[in-house]
Amino acid sequence: MNARQTEIINLLLLSYVPIHLRQFEMQFGVSGRTIRNDIAEINEILEENHFPRIHSDRRKGFSLSLDREEKSKLQEFIGLKLDEEYLTREERVLDLLVEIAFSTSPVYLYAKEEEYGVSKSTIDEDMRVLRSLLRDYSVKIVSQPKLGVLLSGQESSIRIMLYSLISNHLSKAENKMKQSKVLFKHFAQKVKQLNQLFEEVFESRVDKLYQLNYILFTLIWILRVRKGEHIEIRELPIGELEEDGLSKQFVERVAMNFKLKEREIEKDYIFRMLQSFNLQKLSSTVNWLQLQILVVDLIRFIEQRTSIPFSHKENTLQQALFNHFIALASRVNNHIQLTNPLKEKIIENYTEIFEAMTVFKSRIEEVLESEIIDDELAFLCIHFSTILSQLNKESSYYYKTVVVCHYGIATSQLLAQTLIEFFNVEIVAILNSSEVGVIEKLDADIVFSTIELEDVTKPVLVVNSVLDENTKQQIRQFLELNQPRRRLVSNRQDYTEMLREVLTIFEKNQSVDGEVYTDLETIFKKYRLDINPREVQPMIQDILMDQNIQITSEEMDWKDSIRFAAKPLLDEEAITEHYIDEMIRTVEKYGPYIVLAPHMALAHARPEDGAKKLGLSLSIFKCPVSFGESKEQQVSVMFCLSAIDSFSHLNIMKSLVNLIRATNKIEELSKARDIQSAKTILLQD
Repeated sequence: MNARQTEIINLLLLSYVPIHLRQFEMQFGVSGRTIRNDIAEINEILEENHFPRIHSDRRKGFSLSLDREEKSKLQEFIGLKLDEEYLTREERVLDLLVEIAFSTSPVYLYAKEEEYGVSKSTIDEDMRVLRSLLRDYSVKIVSQPKLGVLLSGQESSIRIMLYSLISNHLSKAENKMKQSKVLFKHFAQKVKQLNQLFEEVFESRVDKLYQLNYILFTLIWILRVRKGEHIEIRELPIGELEEDGLSKQFVERVAMNFKLKEREIEKDYIFRMLQSFNLQKLSSTVNWLQLQILVVDLIRFIEQRTSIPFSHKENTLQQALFNHFIALASRVNNHIQLTNPLKEKIIENYTEIFEAMTVFKSRIEEVLESEIIDDELAFLCIHFSTILSQLNKESSYYYKTVVVCHYGIATSQLLAQTLIEFFNVEIVAILNSSEVGVIEKLDADIVFSTIELEDVTKPVLVVNSVLDENTKQQIRQFLELNQPRRRLVSNRQDYTEMLREVLTIFEKNQSVDGEVYTDLETIFKKYRLDINPREVQPMIQDILMDQNIQITSEEMDWKDSIRFAAKPLLDEEAITEHYIDEMIRTVEKYGPYIVLAPHMALAHARPEDGAKKLGLSLSIFKCPVSFGESKEQQVSVMFCLSAIDSFSHLNIMKSLVNLIRATNKIEELSKARDIQSAKTILLQD
């Protein structure tokens, strides 16, 4: 079975209505006889393997009627039997981009047609999609007879575009190169080499996500330099270059390993860009704490201003924003801020979120101690818009929808996918203008069409095939007007809320520790229930045991107070001695940053400094401990936190942030003289 035959099956599997012969002719740029021969061969293979045949109707076209199990088996069968691995449109577009950007040989589209096994019209549509993606980055595609297809634009913009689009594709593959056919084919071996060099240079533990992005940007630099594309001096990031021995050593090792003879300006460029990841300062305990508090405040503020329930996905959003803020803090520290080619589109599409972000901007600038440009704010908005899209998809209501488009099947599918992305719709059928009569027979609530329709009794909205913000607003009004037609979702697959309810039942009857959480999660996985572990985390009352609450009248200095507060965690082997030493060392280095509110401190170090499991202790000092000269730095209440990663303790952090705001609670805690009183004050609403 060749690639065209495989795509024919895929199109039939995706379509709810028969597909006319002429649509296949237009899609693949071949004759009707060729299509009929293909379908005859497909039917032989289907029969041999006990699948239903493709049905042919001279008037309606070709159809493939399968139940869910048959469809799943056929898709699996296709995957195993391909002579050449089939690429989806999204994968072809990515492959084209990678080839055009990095190939040292000319790239010709007619050769890609043959490689993919698709028609000229299919490649033309792929290129239209690619040009649309690049337009946002002020990058164009040009074609020259002897040089093939090339990227045109500022080299710095091209590299940022490549980093943005490739990292976005990686995120869809859950940041695993092997889950992306295209990236694995082009980059796997080189990424393996870079990982080895990276780990030889940066011996200390670094978050794998940061390592991947650091290496990705390095790889883009290597491949563009090899292609002979270079940065101009006017494109260098603004700011003085700081001395960074490890990054310098890494780049030199990379240049030697990949046999690069880069110009001084390229060295300057890659040093500046890699410093924006600033791996050494990423481990700063100050950033780690301050930025987590900033993230909690930001989510709450944006939710209050927009009335969008971002807290429903708070833990997912917290982790994404926290990762982003660390990189942003590092860039700002190195006097680098990135221009955002999507800024205007983000402001236009997510005006309310962006306006709320600009109001919160001063708080971000206060923490980062630098002015933040709107381009960077727009990057932050993307995280909220992603969650907004998820919330929309998970809404309790949806509409069954028909799409009618006279531009062809590719444009119809693009319109359908855009509707699915932004609105709560399920596409029942994608029709062309000659198939309008089918609409009345379909189980559909509303119709979106690119042309005026007659004799259709269902509500119809005429839209452009490419949705702009004005059209989206019209669609929102159209859906609101037709609310009585919407349907209740009854078969959601995410059982996270169900797990929370189970945990609530347990918590009413007994203490729930980490082992119980793990056992419950295992049970849910056994029965194939979809659980997001980042959204099911212990609360402060689950982790703060009675034996971890201490009240003392002893006078001590700040170092001894940290050792005292950490002792319960050390005794239960939640932390090591090194963790305690690191807590003290960072206060010596950065000052009393652990004093988060008047008279309250949170002692902690990085997870890699000796945290063995999640733990929390509370110490109350009858004789306040001095962390500085000011009155507020006389600490009576100290928590000690052991966190093993960046997300499992976020519910605890949220509780502590609430405590910081309620200064009266800190005062009440400082006066508690027994464990039960302390727990009552801490846990009361």
